[in-house]
Amino acid sequence: MTAPLPTTPLTPAERRVAQHVVLGLSAREIAAATQLSPNTTHSYLRVVRGSCAAPNAAPWRSSPTA
Repeated sequence: MTAPLPTTPLTPAERRVAQHVVLGLSAREIAAATQLSPNTTHSYLRVVRGSCAAPNAAPWRSSPTA
């Protein structure tokens, strides 16, 4: 049995961004919904990825699929 990876608690703002990711919103959609700049949104997504021990190459939906 392996030990679980340590996680870092998210700030309230990072948690809101993570909740939007769970809903399937793209980074651009999250920025608009949270009234954050795209750069801030991407920074929060990097933090969320690190907190969840997700690899950097994990696919986040970056644009709507049609």
